[in-house]
Amino acid sequence: MMKFKFAFICLSLAMSATPAMATTLKLGPDVELIVVDGRKVPASLLKGAGSLELNGGDHQLLFRVSKTIDVRKGVKDVFHSNGLIATFNTHNQGAITIHLPDLSTPKLRKQFKQKAHYQLVGDKNQPIPATTDRITLTDADLNGDIEKKMVDYNSAAHPASVPSLTTLPPSQPVTQPANEGNAEPLTPAADKTDPFILMQYWFQKADQKTRQRFLQWAASKNGQ
Repeated sequence: MMKFKFAFICLSLAMSATPAMATTLKLGPDVELIVVDGRKVPASLLKGAGSLELNGGDHQLLFRVSKTIDVRKGVKDVFHSNGLIATFNTHNQGAITIHLPDLSTPKLRKQFKQKAHYQLVGDKNQPIPATTDRITLTDADLNGDIEKKMVDYNSAAHPASVPSLTTLPPSQPVTQPANEGNAEPLTPAADKTDPFILMQYWFQKADQKTRQRFLQWAASKNGQ
């Protein structure tokens, strides 16, 4: 059985400093990251971030491709792939990129949805070993308990299942930034559906630029 190291992850831009033993997962504009190592990632906090930092070890991602396409002149739509699961190890990799194939035509997009072909590419622009699978994602899944869906997936011995993620991973404590005084470390509430606690948890993992961008986004939504 693979020994799984739970992620300590923080959002970052491509130019932000990388901690020792961390691997930068580069996020292309068409990659919608949904779950990392059993934990849902708030889409609003990831919005505009160029990368995600993972600690050394084994990781599991759930993501989908969300690509704006031209339906006809002056009309655009968004192509969504199935849910894509990848399990891999970050050993000896400073950066990993999700490399997507050409999706410029309806035929190519249909083929990708039927049998997704993509690669995880490492430092030397070479594919790294990864086990992949795909699952159907509905709006109900995305708006509901997607973490439970991943627990069910990992419990069923699918190709990219991770036995260590058959229960929700323990919360990772997050220390308040030094300038916030004696605040207590924060962990997600036992009620993992509490959006306020979850947003606090992920917000405190973000770098300063990403926090500022999120606050600007939140301010723009206020009153809508």
